[in-house]
Amino acid sequence: MARTLLEISRELAAMAQTGLAYSRDVYDRERFERLREVASELIQSQPEHTAFSWTLEAGYPTPKVDVRALVIRGEEILLVREKSTQRWSAPGGWADVNLTPAENAAKECREEAGVAIAVERLVAVIDRERAGYPPIEWSVYKLYFLCSPVDDGSPLPGPEVSEARYFHRDALPEDLDTGRVSREDIARGFQARANFNQPTFFQALESAP
Repeated sequence: MARTLLEISRELAAMAQTGLAYSRDVYDRERFERLREVASELIQSQPEHTAFSWTLEAGYPTPKVDVRALVIRGEEILLVREKSTQRWSAPGGWADVNLTPAENAAKECREEAGVAIAVERLVAVIDRERAGYPPIEWSVYKLYFLCSPVDDGSPLPGPEVSEARYFHRDALPEDLDTGRVSREDIARGFQARANFNQPTFFQALESAP
């Protein structure tokens, strides 16, 4: 299958970043710096990425981690309307350092929806792009946790969201932010609630690494 320019640019940037992290030879470092510049030029040739640059990264390249909380109450799920997109999503975001994944999920729910939760189990670990999410510059792993509210209080939107409320599983909003959460991943949350012992979902190997 033909690769996109975004995928090629991402791989070149990762190669350059690895070289800069470990190489001590001045000439090799110059080559890796130039390789990173070429990777940036390649991605900037795409209209939606004209201002992006790979030069901000350092150290060994690894995927970013996005943590999402699937807060399910009966037949309802908690969603928040992001101010940045005006679309609905499961509470979550980039994982913060010095917090476990579960602590990140609880933090995001508290900050975005004013809801205290119990984090019960890991529902899914997926590669964002291979799961069909719209492509972005970075490689991203998404972690989905099954959660439940610890009380019956009403959600209160935080600074980054304009609304926070529960939706019935059969009446999800049409304007779902499919760059952050998919209907398929929401469905996995309800499946995990109905069958708590089902295995955590992950994408099977497509080919030998």
